[in-house]
Amino acid sequence: MTGLLWTAGDVATRDLSEKLMECVRKNQLDEATQLTRSLSLEERTAIAGRPDKDGRTALCTAVKVVGNVEFVKFLLDECGADVEQCGFVEGLDRYDDDLDNTGQVV
Repeated sequence: MTGLLWTAGDVATRDLSEKLMECVRKNQLDEATQLTRSLSLEERTAIAGRPDKDGRTALCTAVKVVGNVEFVKFLLDECGADVEQCGFVEGLDRYDDDLDNTGQVV
């Protein structure tokens, strides 16, 4: 049963990961930088590598949806995102319906 319990650290990681993913989806690099500024590399890596409810990491979303090279570099260099990490990439096009022609969330 202990597998069903969340620790405070797990909840904080989940919340920060969700905020980072929102920044990625909205192409808000400055906000992502501010969000992660006070975190250790280990903490940044944990939130960047945590998949969302659909199994997508921030890096996969940044590459497929946003296509912002600077955001991808930030996730790799500053957050330690793992390019070898397994994750779900197919189906990211469903986010295309939420984006206008500039790539911004509508």
